[in-house]
Amino acid sequence: MKKSFIIIAAAALIMAACAGNDTLNKEVINNSENNGAIGFSSFTEKVTKAENSEALYSWTFFDHQESFLVWARKNNQPTNNIFDDNGTKVTVTKEGTESPYTYKYTYAPDRYWDKVAESYHFYAAAPAPADGSAWSWKFVDEDITSSATIDKGYFKIEENKFSLNGVNLQSVENAPAAQTTLKNTFKSAVKGTAKDIDLLIAAPCPVENSYYNKANPDAVNLNFIHILSKLNITISTSLPTSGENAHDVDLLAFEVKNVPNTGSFDESSKVFTDSKKQIRWTLDATPTKTNIPTGIEAYNESNFTIDESKKVDVDAKKYIVESLIIPQSINYERVALDAKAHDPANNIPAYSVPSQPYFTITYSIDGEVFIANYNLAAAFLNYNNNNQKWDNGNLIDLAATDPKTFDFYEGYQNTLNIIINPAAIQFTADVAEWYENVNADYEIEKGNE
Repeated sequence: MKKSFIIIAAAALIMAACAGNDTLNKEVINNSENNGAIGFSSFTEKVTKAENSEALYSWTFFDHQESFLVWARKNNQPTNNIFDDNGTKVTVTKEGTESPYTYKYTYAPDRYWDKVAESYHFYAAAPAPADGSAWSWKFVDEDITSSATIDKGYFKIEENKFSLNGVNLQSVENAPAAQTTLKNTFKSAVKGTAKDIDLLIAAPCPVENSYYNKANPDAVNLNFIHILSKLNITISTSLPTSGENAHDVDLLAFEVKNVPNTGSFDESSKVFTDSKKQIRWTLDATPTKTNIPTGIEAYNESNFTIDESKKVDVDAKKYIVESLIIPQSINYERVALDAKAHDPANNIPAYSVPSQPYFTITYSIDGEVFIANYNLAAAFLNYNNNNQKWDNGNLIDLAATDPKTFDFYEGYQNTLNIIINPAAIQFTADVAEWYENVNADYEIEKGNE
């Protein structure tokens, strides 16, 4: 069997905001112009480390969304909701033509502080759903009697309501199907009608009487975190692409397949801990599944020809997939490495279609075409398709205690770096809260199933 080789590196970066203000990036705000009215501002995370992604350093709430819904309980009592029962929409607008910008938060009608109240507790979720949306935020008051508990409510999104379409931001923004070059960065914003909806919830915000019992009360500072996960994929090669020993390396097609994309969210199902490694989502009983296309389709499997006008030249690292996914655990599963093995029309025996998420890649080295499938969990867990893993440079059988699932946590960015190489297929994995934490290496040769 013809051998082809890829190196795949995996990295996971958390998007969740930290608890301390010293790690937060406070937006410049423009409070309500009506003195005494309740005004808002917001915090977003300040990234401390993110390689080759300048956009990750400059995110503000406005980059993610332009609205949120807010609830407030006076004296933390459900019967004292000063906003609408279904939440009051707050619209965020950016003002100014150059940095530093100001951000204005508006809602109607104005609500005013009750300066004899002991406290207020604010809850918020973003974005405010568009009119006619199938999904909606549901705020539920918890039956907690302890006055010491500041979080007495939680958010839900009901089953069979929320879904993602598998939109690839790199395709939306860069239209790779129409050109042969790709971007060298990820995008900063995941908003817009052509994109999947990025969901955020704010940490409960208690406000004591001393905060607002003054002539000009401060704005209510809301600290938002992401509750979806993100999949990023890059492509590059370790082969020289210029000079005396140059090679012509091209990406001909790429697609992530079989990703479950419908589910429900229940914030009360698990306490959000300092580790931030949480999955408070439940996939629907029979979730629909989506493919995440790249638009790079230069390879025609029916007649094995290449459309020269669409192939992507691989030299420096290129960003080909950037997509939101519902937080979930995916399973390791053996798949046929050779993607042509499922082509009975050409007298090639069929195999069962993978039940777990996987990706198909087609590329060429000096005109020689390779096409293969890879289980997505295997890429992150550093396993091959033969129930083996790399250990100090040697392949060994997986132990019964080795994990068979990979978790896409809320607020994490999970990045695969695929490196085309004539030597071996390798996986490296980084799991981090914006800091490097774990490194693992994997090596496999195609054909050793």
